[in-house]
Amino acid sequence: MPVYMIIETKEVWDQEKYGEYIKKVPQTIARFGGRYLARGGKVLVAAGDWDPARVIIVEFASMEKYQAWWNSAEYRAIAPLREQAAKTNAIIVEGQESKEGQEAAKGFNLIMILYYFGALLILSAFGWFMADQWNALGAGGILIVSLIYALIFVLTGRYLINKISYPVAGGLLITCAVGMTPLVVYSLQRLLDIWPGAYPGSYHAYYVWINGSWIVIELATVAASLLAIRKVKFSFLVMPAAIALWFLSMDIAQIIARSTTISIESRCWVSLASGIIFILVGWLLERRSEGVDYPFWIYLAGLLAFWGGMTSLPSHGELARFIYFLINAALIGLSLYLNRKTFAVFGGMGVFIYIGHLAGELFKDSIMFPFVMAFIGILIIWGAVWYQKNFTKLSQLIGKGNN
Repeated sequence: MPVYMIIETKEVWDQEKYGEYIKKVPQTIARFGGRYLARGGKVLVAAGDWDPARVIIVEFASMEKYQAWWNSAEYRAIAPLREQAAKTNAIIVEGQESKEGQEAAKGFNLIMILYYFGALLILSAFGWFMADQWNALGAGGILIVSLIYALIFVLTGRYLINKISYPVAGGLLITCAVGMTPLVVYSLQRLLDIWPGAYPGSYHAYYVWINGSWIVIELATVAASLLAIRKVKFSFLVMPAAIALWFLSMDIAQIIARSTTISIESRCWVSLASGIIFILVGWLLERRSEGVDYPFWIYLAGLLAFWGGMTSLPSHGELARFIYFLINAALIGLSLYLNRKTFAVFGGMGVFIYIGHLAGELFKDSIMFPFVMAFIGILIIWGAVWYQKNFTKLSQLIGKGNN
């Protein structure tokens, strides 16, 4: 059942702090699936003598989502800005169950799974399997088909967003249109025979082989994503750009190396470095992407690149493996600081990989090893219990650190 938070701002005595608060709070709300229904718009008194200066209405999918946001470390960190800057009144009102015809709330549910699975099928069909149709359609035919479908995706997406208020379905179709960019640009380059370097091969090779001649496709995809983001506030639109930038990092590395190939280890280091840059960009956007959680997908792309590159690096002894463990443990700690569970997922996988190494190789003949690991597991469980019991104090401590 949805709930609605209705806030009245009665008086503001510190405009600077209040301005900082209203700049930072939308990102925290979006992360828990909340959305603004009204935010400081014109107020018309319909009856009575209630005439508030500023009214904000926020919708959450459930009371649990609202409470998770209200008690989150991220919001607790900025709440003092509001308390020190303004006098506000707020109430929470339970709404009615979603009516038939309304789009399902964002989250891990069947509708969202179907949405993203459908988008994946579309992108696969035009990004991968269409590569097999060059002989039948030729570059010109592929270009026309790609443009027609991109236009259909854009028009249908805008209709879903603007006319019937289905922003997730519409946003995914806009993302599919952006995903057509590599096919459109490659077709144009093939028709005009214009390449930054040598001909890189079939379109299928774009997703397989590193080649400096792909950079035009990659830059065009980034540009298309940024243009779409300016028009449609949908967080998943950053993913085509992130993937293209990851491809671009590999191709630039090849150009710098002045070689037709680069070693697997070099690719891992490039991926690792790209992932760090993505994560830093996500962190910088944490409090700047009002109402839209762009950092989630940027973090995910960064973790895939960083963790994948780090995990794929050749092993150089036990010290290197222990450093790998420490980095993954740090990712779990970072998940608490940023309030991003994705970091804990990747960090947890890395920790278990290291524990598996210890059990399978280093201590495979040790009788005490399983008992030591069981003891550590008990400590972790008790640590989790302690964390929950002291959540409020820790949240306040983290909030002070962030300020």
